[in-house]
Amino acid sequence: MEGLGAFAQGTFSSRSLTSGRPFLSQALCWNALIMNLHPFRIKPFVGCLASLGKLNGFILIMGMLAACRDSERLSRVDAPADLTLAAATDTAGYPSEVIQWEKKLEPIHAAIEGFWDALNQQPDPWAVLQTVGIKNWYHGSWSPFRVLDHGVHIRRMGEPKVEKGASHWELLLHTGREEEWQIEATQWRHVAFSTATSDRWPMSKIAFECFAKSPKRLKRYIIRGFLRVGWNMHEEPLRPETVYLEQVEWVEREGITPFEYVMAADVSPSVEARVLEPNLQVVDLDGDQLPEMVLSRVNQIFWNAGQGRFRRGALSSFLPGNLQHGLFAEFSGDAHMDYMAMSGEGLFLFEGHGTPGFPSPPRKQAIFNDLAENPFVLSAGDIDGDSDLDLWMGQYKVPYQGGQMPTPFDDANDGYPAFLMINDGRGVFSDQTSASGLSSKAFRRTYSGSLVDLDRDRDLDLVVVSDFAGMDVYENDGFGRFVDRTLPWLGVSKGFGMGHLIRDLNRDGLLDLWMIGMHSPAADRMLSCPMWNVATEPMRQRIQRMN
Repeated sequence: MEGLGAFAQGTFSSRSLTSGRPFLSQALCWNALIMNLHPFRIKPFVGCLASLGKLNGFILIMGMLAACRDSERLSRVDAPADLTLAAATDTAGYPSEVIQWEKKLEPIHAAIEGFWDALNQQPDPWAVLQTVGIKNWYHGSWSPFRVLDHGVHIRRMGEPKVEKGASHWELLLHTGREEEWQIEATQWRHVAFSTATSDRWPMSKIAFECFAKSPKRLKRYIIRGFLRVGWNMHEEPLRPETVYLEQVEWVEREGITPFEYVMAADVSPSVEARVLEPNLQVVDLDGDQLPEMVLSRVNQIFWNAGQGRFRRGALSSFLPGNLQHGLFAEFSGDAHMDYMAMSGEGLFLFEGHGTPGFPSPPRKQAIFNDLAENPFVLSAGDIDGDSDLDLWMGQYKVPYQGGQMPTPFDDANDGYPAFLMINDGRGVFSDQTSASGLSSKAFRRTYSGSLVDLDRDRDLDLVVVSDFAGMDVYENDGFGRFVDRTLPWLGVSKGFGMGHLIRDLNRDGLLDLWMIGMHSPAADRMLSCPMWNVATEPMRQRIQRMN
């Protein structure tokens, strides 16, 4: 199967349990073909893959096309008076020239986003496409279809050497209507720009992706690639003069949808909730070998009755307000499944008694000393070899909160503190962050983390992924003391870290790390700015890698 299928609420190893931020991968696009297609809104990201042995490793940047945005009404965009940029003088080390270049592109951004918003909002997207009025467009020849798993077919377009006019554009739209295509979702990102020359228009490079289906033919489609658009700056509203289709892929699957809805439930957060996601966890809580679905932040559990049937109930009557995270594991030493909940107030241990549910009030520990502002990540594992589960908690601090800029932007350690908590075997925890050697980078803006054995010495090491920093890894000595091994094990691992996956991806018997980061089309565009050549090389490399 092409691409990586990645999905996780956290990670799990034979000796560790982790809860972290959920993330998406190419599996999202793949599953869109197999399952019902619906419009979605997800954060764009870039993937980073690192293969770890003892000290060997490699890092592979993987670009992902995945971005959706909320809709606004389409509005008229006035063309800028001039997009021919004067030569910069004495700009070495001054990125303000690049910012001014980006500001000149705002009318083009508005035109692209207005088109995108109209597609999202209008009940008839074909009518929106009709208004584009493309005069000249160029495409390549299609390769033969290649058959992939699950009945998926893929083909690719060659270089755009075939010229077509407005009449062919009209014919294409007419064919789409006749075939009863339903456009489910589209994505358009302005990733590069070049100014006008004597023989061509100003050109934009736009990454696009279209999800569609044809009930008439029982087919679902993904069409993705790049558009190179030449703008006629003398027309109002701004419209494309020429369009080149580049690196286009056509993916399709024929047949009935193999999945169907079995139930629907409202999992909306409360008005007071600090976190919007319901925190989905899948675990067998009653010992019948059928996993339940738990959404702890909205206090809901769906008991699995088998054959796709679920019974809805409450997790507990005693959940703390503003619950941030939780883990199902055995913490109290009685061999029964417990539930460890976490909020800014502290830890709440709901002890299991071998029966379904948690009917008793929890044991509370105010362990964070009022420093738990935004608990974001919780991972459990035996880090000191005493056969009970300890805890590591990381926090996320929103950028620009209180006017604070993450500093430095690629190595920020100015967030809320992380905590390493040691279990005494009965579910009572003590803060051992400093004693464990984890205090030097404890103030990362953490998005995910896992306790996992990276170096195959049978103790749990620590992986931390943070915004405005990237990935950090720490080696455990087997007794709960950690040493920072980020540089020797990973090399450069900077990124706007949003999550990670731990898995043997290349089937060599070693665990690999896949880190995802926040993508920025604006940074892409600024990298295409000719004035960016005057920026210092290390700065350019950092931004390029982190984008």
